[in-house]
Amino acid sequence: MRRRPHLFRFASLAAGAVLGLGCAAATAVSPSALGATTSAGASGGDSVLFIGNSLTESNDLPARVAEITAAAGRPLRTSAVTQGGASLLDHLDDGRALRAIREGRWSVVAMQQGPSTLPESRAELIESTRRFAAEIRSGGAKPALLMVWPLPGQQASAVSASYRAAAEANDALLLPAGDAWVMLGARDRSLVLTVSDGFHPSLLGTYAAALTVACTLIPEDRPALSRALSATALRLDAAGRDLLVEAACTAAAASRR
Repeated sequence: MRRRPHLFRFASLAAGAVLGLGCAAATAVSPSALGATTSAGASGGDSVLFIGNSLTESNDLPARVAEITAAAGRPLRTSAVTQGGASLLDHLDDGRALRAIREGRWSVVAMQQGPSTLPESRAELIESTRRFAAEIRSGGAKPALLMVWPLPGQQASAVSASYRAAAEANDALLLPAGDAWVMLGARDRSLVLTVSDGFHPSLLGTYAAALTVACTLIPEDRPALSRALSATALRLDAAGRDLLVEAACTAAAASRR
C-alpha cells in the first residue's frame, strides 16, 4: 500500500493514541439526515461503515459513536476498515474497504483521510470520494466525509475547505468534527483534544468527533446526547458535557445549511 506523507504523517504514533476501550455494537441514524436507504432496512437497522486511518482508529471512534447514540436511545450498528497512514486512494488500491461496502448493508459510509490542505491533496480527496461514492450509492447507502483537524502548523480553515469542497463536489454528507474542535478551542482553551503528538485525538477529542457524527445523524436531540455522555468513560460535569454537545451540534447544524 502506498503512503502519501503530504496527506498524513505521524502514523507511527497511532498505537500510543489508542486507549483500547472496546467496541460497542449499535448506534442511531435519523431519516432526515440519511434520506432513503433501502439496503439498511433489509439488514434490520441503520448502520455506518467508517473508512479511515489512525484518526478513526484512535480510541475506536466508531465504537464511541455507537456508545453515545445507543445510550441516547437510538441504536445503530457501526463497523470500520482502517489502516494507519492511509489516504482514501490507498484504501481504493487496497480493496478491503470496497469489499466491505459491497458485502455489507449500510445506511452511511463515512470516509476520512488526513488534513488534505495542499491543492493536490484536496484534488485527490475529491476524486477518491467520487470513486467511493459511486460504489456506496450502488449499495443503497449515503456517502459521508468525516472532516478531521490540522497537523501542527496547518490552518483548520484549510482542512475545513478541503472537506467541504469534496462533500459538495460529490453530494456527500459532511461530518464536521474538525469544525467542532475549533469551536471547543474557542470556548475553552484548557481542553486537550490531542495526545502529545499534537494530532492524534485524546479521548476527549474522539468523543467530540463522535458527538459531531451523532449530532449530524440525529439532529435536534441534544439533551439525550448530553445525558448519554454521562454513561461514558469521559469524566465531565454537566457543564462540560453540555459544552461538548453544543459545539458538536452547532458544527453539524452549520454543515447542513
